[in-house]
Amino acid sequence: MKLTLKFLAAIIFALSSVASCYAQTPPPPVQPPPPMKPARNVGNAKVFYFEKQNQTKASVYLYILGEVADIYQKKDVLTMEVGYQVAGNKATEPKSIYLFLTSYSGEGLKYKDNHKLTFYLDDKRLLSEDSVVRSSSYAPQKISSESFALPEIKYKDFRKILEAKKVTLQFGQTKIDLKPEVIQGLRDLNKTIEN
Repeated sequence: MKLTLKFLAAIIFALSSVASCYAQTPPPPVQPPPPMKPARNVGNAKVFYFEKQNQTKASVYLYILGEVADIYQKKDVLTMEVGYQVAGNKATEPKSIYLFLTSYSGEGLKYKDNHKLTFYLDDKRLLSEDSVVRSSSYAPQKISSESFALPEIKYKDFRKILEAKKVTLQFGQTKIDLKPEVIQGLRDLNKTIEN
C-alpha cells in the first residue's frame, strides 16, 4: 500500500511538472497580416481596391523637403501624401483630392502655430487653406513629427497644378518650389484615373 501511494504521488508530481512547463510556455507570436498589395502601380502612385467597402483608392507619397536619411540626422523633412478615393472597382475621376503633410524636425514642432498651406502656380496664388492637425509628437532632443490634413483640393485645381510651369508650396513659414520628381509623382497619380 505504501509503495502504491508513493508511486501515485510520483505520477501526480510528474504530471503537474509537465503541466506547469506547458503553462509557462509563451504562446506563439502573432504575426501581423502582410501589407496589402496594390491592384496596380503607375510610376510611384499606387491603386488599391477594397472589396468590402467597394472603394478604389489611389495615392502617391512624396518627399518635398529633404529625404528619409535626413530624418535620422535631425534635419527638417517635409513629406506629402496625395490621393483620392471613389466608389466602385475602377479608378474614375474624383471630385476632389486629399493631401496630408508630415513634418519631421530636430527643432521641435515647427508648424504648431502656423499650418496654413498655400499653392502658387507660376507665382499666382491658386488656393490657401488652413490645414487641420491630425497628430503631433514632441520630445526634447529627439525628432518631432507633425501631421496635417488639407480639407480637400478640387480635382479641377489639382489639374491646374499639373499644368503649371512652376509650382510653389508655402506651408507655414516654409516656401518650396516643387522639384520635377514631385510634379512627376503628382502626374503619376493623375494617370491612375481610368476613362
